[in-house]
Parts: sequence; C-alpha cells; structure tokens
Amino acid sequence: MLKTSIAIVAIAAAHLLPAGFAHASDEGYRDARELIAKEFLGVWEADLDQSSFEGNAPLRALRTFQFTEEGKVLVTFMTWPSNGNFSMGHWAAQTDGTPGIEYHIRAGSIPYNTIELTATDERSLDLRVLRHGEESLAATYELSEDGETLNYSYGQTTIVYNKL
Repeated sequence: MLKTSIAIVAIAAAHLLPAGFAHASDEGYRDARELIAKEFLGVWEADLDQSSFEGNAPLRALRTFQFTEEGKVLVTFMTWPSNGNFSMGHWAAQTDGTPGIEYHIRAGSIPYNTIELTATDERSLDLRVLRHGEESLAATYELSEDGETLNYSYGQTTIVYNKL
C-alpha cells in the first residue's frame, strides 16, 4: 500500500511541472536549480565598508537572485551611485553560458546587454556581459560557505554583499 501511495504522489507531482521542463534524469540536462546553491536566492545588500572599488563607491547597491522559467537565474540589480543617477535592471540566464538578455532602466523595453552566466561549481558563477557583441564586463560571483556573504568581483572592484 505504501509503495502504491508513493507512486501516485510521484505521478501527481510530475504533472505539476511546467510544460517543457526536463527532469534531472533526462540525458545531459541540468538547470540552475540543480547546479547552484540555494543560498544564492534572496535579497543582497552591498556592505560598502567591506567592499573595494576601482572608482567611486555607490551610496547603496542591492541585488536579488531568484529562479524563473526553465530554471534560469533571474538577477535584479539596483544601484544608487554617488552622482545620484539611479541605475536598475534585470536579466535571466541559464548557468551553462547560454546567452540571456539584460534589460536596463536606461533602455526601457529595448534589450540592453547580452549576459552569459556559467556555474563553475555550486558556489561560483562566472558572468560575461556583452554590449553590441563586445565584452564589456567579466565578473565572478563567489558565495560563502555559510551562504550569508556574496562577493561580486570584476577588474579592481570587489563588492561584498550581505544577505538581508
């Protein structure tokens, strides 16, 4: 009886998955939900005292990480720079380097950049940002073992984010 009940629950759960979702058992398919640590998810605020900046430090910076359709990582960012020009945008990408699109407040509904995100392990992500086909940023996200700190590094800048 217990085996029958478990089988019925498994069949019912499978029907709850979105159309086009590939199961982890499908040959070669794995998405961000399986490849990165769940501690990435949530709201992160920059610790400006612990961060180092090549240029001027912002007044405040926030990032959110969530999953979206097809197991993509959805990142939203908001920055209040010292010059007062608020910046905000979002992008969604798989963690296998497949290009995704970034939208930015400056461009409205027009795609702003192309994003390539690659999981190097469950706590590290490499980010490549392309603008007009040319790389404009290469960065790395490193999640701490306790999941409470996220370092975002590019060039001479390392922004230390704390989980809210």
